[in-house]
Amino acid sequence: MDLCLDELGASGDAIVEGPLATHRAFLAALAALRDPSCVLRSTDRTGTARGAALLARWDRPPRPPATEVVPRPSLRGLDRHRERWREQLAALPGDRSRVEPGT
Repeated sequence: MDLCLDELGASGDAIVEGPLATHRAFLAALAALRDPSCVLRSTDRTGTARGAALLARWDRPPRPPATEVVPRPSLRGLDRHRERWREQLAALPGDRSRVEPGT
């Protein structure tokens, strides 16, 4: 998810919805990796219906979902793990022109 957000050029806070919003280990790792941005988890269980309503009422500004801030843990070695993972990903065959080690 961290790489996907980087590839999208995402900046600022990230809201996690759906089943991943209940996965504590995933949320903790994402919060640590996205520093200094804030990771929020949606407490709204109507995410799919909410998304459909947004599409149906595109002309109206959306109301933000109910969220809570995910605490940012100190996970020693996580940055190095991310760097090594991205190095290995960049070494795979195929077009990886946007994935560069150390980003």
